[in-house]
Amino acid sequence: MHTLDVFPAKQDYIEIEGIDTFLRFSRYDPDLPHIFVPDIILSEDLTNKFGTVLYTRGTLISPDRVHRLLRLRENNPNLDFTFRIKRSTRLIASFRKDVKEQIISLFRRRVNTGAFTKLLSQFDRTIDTFIDEILSDESITLALFKFRFMRDTVTIRKSDLFLEHSINVALVSLAIASSPLFNHVFKSDRSILIDVCKTGILHNYGALSKIEKILKMSPERWFELYWTANLDALDSFENLRLSDESIQAIRMICEFYNLKRNHFIAQNDQISSMANIVLVADMFLQRESGLFSDPVPVNKAIDQLNVRVAEKRLNEIAVRALTMGLNLLELFDFYNELDTLVAKCPYASAVPYPLVGFRSATLFVCKKTVVECPYLETTIKAVHLVKPLGVLKSGKYYRCKLLTKSLNEFYDNHYRDIKDTVLSRSIKNA
Repeated sequence: MHTLDVFPAKQDYIEIEGIDTFLRFSRYDPDLPHIFVPDIILSEDLTNKFGTVLYTRGTLISPDRVHRLLRLRENNPNLDFTFRIKRSTRLIASFRKDVKEQIISLFRRRVNTGAFTKLLSQFDRTIDTFIDEILSDESITLALFKFRFMRDTVTIRKSDLFLEHSINVALVSLAIASSPLFNHVFKSDRSILIDVCKTGILHNYGALSKIEKILKMSPERWFELYWTANLDALDSFENLRLSDESIQAIRMICEFYNLKRNHFIAQNDQISSMANIVLVADMFLQRESGLFSDPVPVNKAIDQLNVRVAEKRLNEIAVRALTMGLNLLELFDFYNELDTLVAKCPYASAVPYPLVGFRSATLFVCKKTVVECPYLETTIKAVHLVKPLGVLKSGKYYRCKLLTKSLNEFYDNHYRDIKDTVLSRSIKNA
């Protein structure tokens, strides 16, 4: 089982138990010596089980020296070794280089994906500097290198997708936080944007530490086990030297998924905004990549987030920033119009129905059945809900003549091409 303790990092050394783990750690390949990790220097003597010194402290481990150890094991299959590697500046620099290359590769892949081009291309010239600042912290560099190590060695289906998810969340979170919609919160403070990135990268630290164990379970249990592991790992964050703001934001996200605590959703202070941004990025990428289910198109994933906003279950600013950043202006206009119409109800009782997907809301119903309202339509067949839908409980609801008419006019003006398909069919079935 792979965990982030597969090679514990102490203050002065990194411990690697077993030559097979060391082979993966060092990327040993006799046919490709140039990919071997450089600057691996022993912090202590390397001995066999009898105490015989094979390589002394300070020895630079090379592919040739690894080959000799393998020859020894061929003659004695039970022979194994514990490596204590000096935690040197040069070794950390080689880790940092590997991790940066991985992040840049994922960034380029996303930028070249049509839906993400506008969102991420604004960082074409600055992404290097953001990554450098994030990786300036050795503890984070080591954590991300362990993610990379696991990514190169895990064998269970989908594990690679999970191990890339944290970086993708960080990239999308950076884009959301850089939106003008958050200027009033972050004031373009680069240090806060760096904290947002760190929050995104490490928001699922606990689950990644045991991803193979989770993925060996039934897929129906993945989501629960994943977020339980993230919540349980919060106490280990002191070793990562994250800011208090980042740790609090990650705690909010974990409690949102585990304990259904969403008190921060409507708040726009700095910490709540960080949590809301990473939560929205995470939820969007879960759906878009198919982390826990089948993947969905970008516009459908965004639509699902906007529905949650309408139901007061996600932060409006974060979702709107992502919607506009992905250039889905039709979606933005549609949900903006719904908000405008809801606000026109003098009784705070109007609810768009059925709010289950883009362009599917075709009428407004009265949540409170305000009988004194002149626009309550009781002569047309009512909507009957067998089970709750969003903010509507099960029961009978009448439509609002005023807002339903306004919504239909909006469709006439903006969605003429889909009126006869989606709109007329939905009204007929209501």
